[in-house]
Amino acid sequence: MNDTFKTTLIILLSVLIVFGIPTFIFLEVYQFPKKIDVVRSAITYNEKDPSSFKKTSIYISGTLVRPFLRQHKFVGSIRIDGIDISNKYISLDTYIFEKIKGINSGSLLYHSPDLKKYKEEGAIWAGMIWFDDDFQDINIECFKEMKENVDFIVTADSYEDALLVQQKMRKAFGSGFIPSE
Repeated sequence: MNDTFKTTLIILLSVLIVFGIPTFIFLEVYQFPKKIDVVRSAITYNEKDPSSFKKTSIYISGTLVRPFLRQHKFVGSIRIDGIDISNKYISLDTYIFEKIKGINSGSLLYHSPDLKKYKEEGAIWAGMIWFDDDFQDINIECFKEMKENVDFIVTADSYEDALLVQQKMRKAFGSGFIPSE
């Protein structure tokens, strides 16, 4: 080997060690947190009865954790006025199963604040949630534990606006979005 090649190799390895290893460690350890503390106007409605819509508010407080090349999650509280389970129970972390074109999808889970009851009952799967990183657009499909005659909770001020939000989110997310067209 000639001296120029050896010198170049030593320089490249030095740069890799000096910058590459710390960068790798940083990306592996840092969670890229985004603090969320918002209240969004929303409506609830029954899919079979558009006139059933009612105004409500969604309170979101916590941190969106976004580690590099690993699963993202929301750690915090998601409460909805008029939905008992979200106010009497504690939110579990919402793991992001899919993120497509800026729309996150995950399960909305709650558990009893009474640890004995929590150990007996386990977590309650209340619904599916789709949201953007700012929690500006939110769509929640309610399961039977959350329903209270409500199928969907959507950030909007009217039923028509809710349909537009859902349409926009469905267009971005694709076929896994509910309600489907």
